Amino acid sequence: MTVILRLLCLAPALVAATVAAGAAARAQAYPDRAIEPIVPFPPGGPADIVARPLAEGPSRRLGRPVIVLDKSGASGGIGTAFVAGAKPDGYTLLMATSDELTMSPGLPDAAEAGFPEEKVFSFDGVLAPAETSRPIIDKLNAAVLEVTNTPGMKAQLAKSVGRVSTSTPEDFAEILKSDFERWRTIIRANDIHSN
Repeated sequence: MTVILRLLCLAPALVAATVAAGAAARAQAYPDRAIEPIVPFPPGGPADIVARPLAEGPSRRLGRPVIVLDKSGASGGIGTAFVAGAKPDGYTLLMATSDELTMSPGLPDAAEAGFPEEKVFSFDGVLAPAETSRPIIDKLNAAVLEVTNTPGMKAQLAKSVGRVSTSTPEDFAEILKSDFERWRTIIRANDIHSN
């Protein structure tokens, strides 16, 4: 059985955020230019469908453009690597989705692949490069949560992605860690290898 759950939040990505000297001052001035969430998959996919409407709210709240860019390739690896290597200043973000690959034609779901007891949860999240300051993470998270929790946005997202829930950066980091560990255990236990 497949269960779909979408979580939208800002995670202190790729996974831990640190607060450096002067971070509070930088956060007060943040943002002073456009913010660019990167969707690491082709336009029109699940992450893109969430990112584009979601970008409008933070743009209004923060007073700067939020311009969604698609950097696809290598099953999301190109865009993800781009964000991981970006300056941790809150201007380059990653719009990640856990189910982009399952949307590909011909790819079986968990039950079809021989794991009928596994519940598969799908989620989307906004991530920032490691070492992005906590005040910037908090400012971005507040902007994302404000727009995500409006009735209009919940209704709009529900039409395309299903139920929408929000979380804190710490909770989302735990979800990512737990999901990674769960799938690592399944992969190792079943001796699964990539080609």
